[in-house]
Amino acid sequence: MSTHMTKGMIAALVCLLIAAVVSFIPANYLHSGESVVRITNITVQQIVSGGSEDAGVSTSYRYIVSTDRGIFHISPDGLYASTAFGKIEAGATYRIFHRGYTIPFLGIYPHITHAELLTE
Repeated sequence: MSTHMTKGMIAALVCLLIAAVVSFIPANYLHSGESVVRITNITVQQIVSGGSEDAGVSTSYRYIVSTDRGIFHISPDGLYASTAFGKIEAGATYRIFHRGYTIPFLGIYPHITHAELLTE
């Protein structure tokens, strides 16, 4: 195989990978659902980004919500901001509205956009 052909194949694979990632972002946001869940555990995850002294460091938080139907997360701000942030409690049953997919090895879980407490 020639060097030009190998470089061309690598370039094509890189382009294909970039297209797959870019197309996943809107699809992740558009996929939505509704579930009735019993929340079993809520943990707060601190996300620190940045790192260089010149750029500064920013810290944000999100809830990782374990339920009887899987794992979800809640963000207080940004594209996936939720009205449920800080209002849900472990041990209660909620009707939740969510967007996104689950990809556990990447730490990606559906985002809870709204939650309604159900009486037992």
